[in-house]
Amino acid sequence: MLGFTRLGEDVTLAEARTRSDAACARQVPLRDYGFDPSVGEAGSWTGAGPRKSGIHVVVCTVRRQNGGTMEGAE
Repeated sequence: MLGFTRLGEDVTLAEARTRSDAACARQVPLRDYGFDPSVGEAGSWTGAGPRKSGIHVVVCTVRRQNGGTMEGAE
């Protein structure tokens, strides 16, 4: 996990799941956390429970461009 970003209250869960990677890429840039954007890309997680309770926060992560996980030293 790198950080968090918010999506609007009018964004549905389905929309959040398709928009959240791009939102994280804009709001939580990989380079700011020491990750090389040529190797990694923004990832995200958003859950139904938090959104149903009015929390519109997306968890921002980083993943390898090939889909694997990245470690802090990479």
